Amino acid sequence: MNEELKLIQQKLDTLITKLDKIQSRLSFQEINSPPLSLQEAATYLHLSVSRVYSLVYAGRLQTLQHTKRGRHLFSKEHLNQYLYEK
Repeated sequence: MNEELKLIQQKLDTLITKLDKIQSRLSFQEINSPPLSLQEAATYLHLSVSRVYSLVYAGRLQTLQHTKRGRHLFSKEHLNQYLYEK
């Protein structure tokens, strides 16, 4: 029984290590990815452009930049954060 528990613990430790590596890679890719336009963000979230606008103005979705011409830019990190909170 003790040996079985040790084996399970070793496998869990291996899984945790692998998950940490995957999470680090994803975070690095999100930080280094170029900003997304409104249309790209809508596609990424599987939402309509008007729905993304309403989320921005309701304060539920953060933008990186809002230009004078009304152009919104989004980071994948903020989009993923919205998806996780949803």
